[in-house]
Amino acid sequence: MPNLTTQLRRVAGAAAIAAGLAFAAYTPAAAQAPAPELKVQLDAPAIVTSVGQSLDAFSVQLAVKRAGVEPEYDNHMTADEVAKADAKTIFLAVGASVKGFGEAGISIEQEIARTTKILDAAKAAKMKVVMVHLGGKDRRDDLSDQLIKLVAPRSDVIIVVPGSDDDMLIKKIADNAAIPYRVTASAITLAEDIKAAFGSGS
Repeated sequence: MPNLTTQLRRVAGAAAIAAGLAFAAYTPAAAQAPAPELKVQLDAPAIVTSVGQSLDAFSVQLAVKRAGVEPEYDNHMTADEVAKADAKTIFLAVGASVKGFGEAGISIEQEIARTTKILDAAKAAKMKVVMVHLGGKDRRDDLSDQLIKLVAPRSDVIIVVPGSDDDMLIKKIADNAAIPYRVTASAITLAEDIKAAFGSGS
């Protein structure tokens, strides 16, 4: 029977391996090694807004702050405001909220139109577009999918959390368009992935 020291070493080794795999890319092959760094360099200043009127954008802007970049944040940002912003990166937190639509007094059609204009404005301003989807399996409804299908193909980076892309819809879009795709452990660890993409954060 192994002694206590041997058992502790085994436990520590297992913990180290688990930590190394925590940020592995969401593919069977990559499950054997830590995920590579995001291949897109993001630059400050940054702006953050919601696509779908959920509160996920608030969590995203907190993560950007923790990454060392102070973003301009507005859940209801318009395309005109995006165009006028002195920003090089825009984070779009994608996830539909029926309650949010009601509070904002808009429909999914109006949100799609707003988002399309935002994407156009970001492209015209040569901003990097980072799509972040923090909703879990229960929040992947038809409304969210409509917005995902709009934003994902026009993104420079896509970041999701475990359980939010079990059907691999987002991964397939990313692969087809050769867009860097990242699975981060949670909204909390999102800051580390963002920090790595920003480099120094300055």
